[in-house]
Amino acid sequence: MPEPELSPEEKVLFTYTNIHRMREKKKPLKLSPKLMEIARQYAQVMAKEGVVDDELDAKNYSKRVADAGYKFKNDLLIFNATGGANYTPEGVWTVWSENAVANMNMLGDYEETGIGIAKKENVIFFYVLYAVPEK
Repeated sequence: MPEPELSPEEKVLFTYTNIHRMREKKKPLKLSPKLMEIARQYAQVMAKEGVVDDELDAKNYSKRVADAGYKFKNDLLIFNATGGANYTPEGVWTVWSENAVANMNMLGDYEETGIGIAKKENVIFFYVLYAVPEK
């Protein structure tokens, strides 16, 4: 399956994350078309509701991903989410890299990622999944 096309904002976040991972001696993440679809859809849900929360659709991230048909290794799936007025991918990456939990998620032993970015007026929502696919 071909890699999904990225928006300029998604490309920045993807590139910054992989540079950060390589500096920390981690393998770069690959884009997963299925995780991209899930992340994009859920970023839209957050934007519609105007809230950063993982359970706006009455599912948590692992249930949402499993229900969408993405098979991942047990406990090798995590997410980062945020949103705010006039947020940029560069700013979000900086905040996540300085936050212990979010940084650990970005640097975990994951192989694939999906990025979702959605806007509601001047508020921008970011939802990123990291996973190891079941093989």
